[in-house]
Amino acid sequence: MNTRKADLDQLRREYTETRDPGIRRAISETAQKIKKEGRLIESMRERLIKEHRKGNMENVKDIHEYIKNKARYQNR
Repeated sequence: MNTRKADLDQLRREYTETRDPGIRRAISETAQKIKKEGRLIESMRERLIKEHRKGNMENVKDIHEYIKNKARYQNR
């Protein structure tokens, strides 16, 4: 979860800035999903980011295709 600290910080800021209960609920649900991500998802996300930063778009496409139908990589 360490790689998602910035995401959680952003969600926290947005949560405090909005008064809309629907948006607050969506933000809260998203934060909970991020908090329960396992090492497998975290590792795949890191790999995806690394390939994207290198500009290896073919590898990014391959990773997306690989995880698309794999339930263990879905964060639900």
